[in-house]
Amino acid sequence: MKEESKSNFGDGFFANQESYKEANKKDVENLENEVQSKKESANKQDEELVLQLKDALARSIAECENLKKRHQKEIESTAKYGSAKILQDLAEPFDQLFLALSFKPSDDIAQNPLFQSIVGGIEMTRSSFEKAFAKHGLKRIYPKGEKFNHNHHQAISQVKQEGLDSGIVIEVVQAGYILEDRVLKPAMVVVSA
Repeated sequence: MKEESKSNFGDGFFANQESYKEANKKDVENLENEVQSKKESANKQDEELVLQLKDALARSIAECENLKKRHQKEIESTAKYGSAKILQDLAEPFDQLFLALSFKPSDDIAQNPLFQSIVGGIEMTRSSFEKAFAKHGLKRIYPKGEKFNHNHHQAISQVKQEGLDSGIVIEVVQAGYILEDRVLKPAMVVVSA
């Protein structure tokens, strides 16, 4: 009788162990599935994060390149037009030299050696200014007889004049100035109507 109870005990133990193994196997499978699912979810999140980081990096690189180009343009513009203010301020005294040279004195004054010396000095000063301005890219606009250009000229009046097409500059009241390709001061002109 003792042997029967031993076999019953052993059979129950092994049967419970088998069901325990089955339950463990299912739990392990469930855990493995859960781990796999979490891995896949984490991989998707990682992939999305990598894509977001790549996009942010590409945008940052593009922004840096744009900033670099903009900075380079500002440097070039400063080098090209940095002297604009002082050249603009010097343009008026330069115009005064032309005005002084346009003065037509009487014959006896014009023949005076002192007067001729003064005129020669003014002419040399004007010529020096002109060379210095040209060296820095400043050009004088004196468009008498040319077609009116609204980009370089400012019409202060229109006058009907026989034999001239309309839009021709017939008088320059004040010369204008261009630095490289930028108008510093438009020429003030009278235009034919």
